[in-house]
Amino acid sequence: MTGSLIALLLATALPDTAVQSPVARDSVAELALVGPVARPPFWSLDERLRPDKRRLRFIGGVVGVSVAANDIWQQNVWWRDRAPHFHVQNDALYARNIDKFGHAWTGLIISDAFRGSYGWAGVKPWPSTLIGAASSWLYMFNIEIQDGWGADYGFSPGDVAANSVGAFFPVLQRAVPPLGHVHLKWSYHPVHVGEQDRATGKTPAFVDDYEGHTYWLTADVNPLLPRSARRYWPEWLGVAVGMGVQHLDIYRYGYGNGVREVYLAPDISLLPLARLGPRWRFGAELFNHIHFPVPAVRLRPGAPVWYGLYF
Repeated sequence: MTGSLIALLLATALPDTAVQSPVARDSVAELALVGPVARPPFWSLDERLRPDKRRLRFIGGVVGVSVAANDIWQQNVWWRDRAPHFHVQNDALYARNIDKFGHAWTGLIISDAFRGSYGWAGVKPWPSTLIGAASSWLYMFNIEIQDGWGADYGFSPGDVAANSVGAFFPVLQRAVPPLGHVHLKWSYHPVHVGEQDRATGKTPAFVDDYEGHTYWLTADVNPLLPRSARRYWPEWLGVAVGMGVQHLDIYRYGYGNGVREVYLAPDISLLPLARLGPRWRFGAELFNHIHFPVPAVRLRPGAPVWYGLYF
């Protein structure tokens, strides 16, 4: 997954002057700054964007090779031990649901990576968003199917639902313009990385260090204000509500007693950098999926706890 995602994102960083006119590039930057605006239906003609077959073939080759290599790696690491039959695992309570936020976030960034890559190849905004969402969903659904044959895993309907929310959220953002100002972001600090699981003898990777993961629902405040008030609120400053967990029984894979955490914090948006050009837009959109260290307050559990910097 990581290899194909990086390859897709790198593709979007390449110059796009051969495909898009300055008007088209400006419209993409506008989308990054103020969210989805009114667009013609995706089936309508748009002469500003013309698909580049060479770039489409390049994307197909990179994705095919990367996905195949990643699948081989997962077969040897995650799915080495096979179950005798396909099975479903109901893990709705796993890690107090924080892993479901992780699935949604992963589906979102893969969807955006595909969308950006198809846009780089000259596909119009609506089709690239729709195809990007479908590509993300299919990729992650394949992983869930493979989990169904894994001895230590299982096909998870909850994971599929979370993947779907993340993959198709960009479609919803384009269809409902105000949602273009709402983002799902992630932050992490190590908590249990390197500790050995007493039950299995395995050392969990950071992706399983759930107590260190926080997922943030953020909003860009400036474009949501009345026009007369926008000059008083910086474009880059938003608000965020975070969800985390603590006191999980990590020696039972997170199924033990745990407590949900709720945070409130400001949010730093990188999207205003998109107006500086295509390469800046690439970096802004990529790193805007991360919630950067800022002061925060933990609202629950217990009394409020203030942090000078929280990540």
